[in-house]
Amino acid sequence: IPTKALLRAAEVWTLVNHAREFGITVEKPSFDLSAIVKRSRDVAKTLSQGVAHLLKKNKV
Repeated sequence: IPTKALLRAAEVWTLVNHAREFGITVEKPSFDLSAIVKRSRDVAKTLSQGVAHLLKKNKV
């Protein structure tokens, strides 16, 4: 799942860089790798906690 979050960030980056083709102007796009990695880890943590809750709830 963390990989999917990183891939999605790359997809968004690509979309932003091709926005002009759709008549959308974006001034000087940039990215914050630390924030991208943090989001990826937060997504993984949230999903992990959800699975742990379900396992505990079902006494597994």
